Amino acid sequence: MKEVALKEYFEGKLDIDALVSDLSGSSTTENDISHVRIQDMESEFVVRSEHVVKICNAALNNKLSPTDLKNIGFCLVASDTFEWDADTVDGSRVADVLFYFSSPEINYELNQHNIELFKSLLINGGNPLEQSI
Repeated sequence: MKEVALKEYFEGKLDIDALVSDLSGSSTTENDISHVRIQDMESEFVVRSEHVVKICNAALNNKLSPTDLKNIGFCLVASDTFEWDADTVDGSRVADVLFYFSSPEINYELNQHNIELFKSLLINGGNPLEQSI
C-alpha cells in the first residue's frame, strides 16, 4: 500500500478502483498477527473528516472490505506524514474513527451498521456508537 495512493484518493486524483488495486496484497496474516506493507510518502497531508467520510462511503457502497478499512486505518494511524490535530473538533473525530478502523478487535466490528455510525460521528459529532450498543 502506498501512502501517496491514499492521499491522491482523498484529493480526487485517484478513483476507488485504483485505490483498491493498490491495497490488494498489502497485508498478510501469520499466526494471528497481521502485517501491512506501507510505502511512505515524502510530503505531509492533513486528514480531515471529509476524507474519512469518503472512505466510509466507499465501504458502504461495498467498494472497500473490512480488511481494507483496517489497513487504511492502520496506515493513517502509523504514518509520519498523515496528520490531524486531535485537539480540534474535526481532528478529534478523525482520530476516533481511524482508531476504530485500525483496531476492530478491541473496538467495533467493521460492518455496514457501524460504518454508518462512524460516518455520523464524523459529520455530526457525539458518539452514536455508544448509544447504539
